[in-house]
Amino acid sequence: MNFDLEVTQLLLVASSGFVIPRERLKDRNNTLEPGHRPKRRAGGAIVANHPDVAAFLGLADTIHQEFKLPLKAGSFWALVQPSVQYQKLLRPAGVELSALGAIPDNMITERFFDILRNGLAHGNIFVKGDPNREIASLTFGQSVIRDSDDYEFVTLSVQDFRKLLLAWFALLLDEGLASGVKPTKQEATD
Repeated sequence: MNFDLEVTQLLLVASSGFVIPRERLKDRNNTLEPGHRPKRRAGGAIVANHPDVAAFLGLADTIHQEFKLPLKAGSFWALVQPSVQYQKLLRPAGVELSALGAIPDNMITERFFDILRNGLAHGNIFVKGDPNREIASLTFGQSVIRDSDDYEFVTLSVQDFRKLLLAWFALLLDEGLASGVKPTKQEATD
């Protein structure tokens, strides 16, 4: 089978299986934080969570707990650590780009996943080939500030991105994470 076709399929699965759950389970209003203060829009209206946060509160809380950890201290680090790179750059015009720096020690897991989600959702994905002209790494980007040309990029090997997605799906399917954090079975309470 053509490896590049496998990578295309991997990105298709990630586009729906990662982007949509990540967006819908995002705690926009800090409702999962003890003593939270609601976020408000300019006119004063409270920023509402997607209804899936309430419907899958156990899962949303598990994701929230994991995403507040520094990436290097969380369950996903061991999966991406072999290949992950990070860099701030101006948005490039070409299609072949790789981030070339270390992940900052203070990067929160949520920030890392937001860069991946944004890259997938908005087409900020760059590929780099190996000597056999097969896709070897994927780079995802997100603008630092809306409507800016300053971007943050994360590069992963295809294999590490696949491992990350499998761990994400395990979390969504209630199988827990390497840290031992496990969500509550949603269907058991419905």
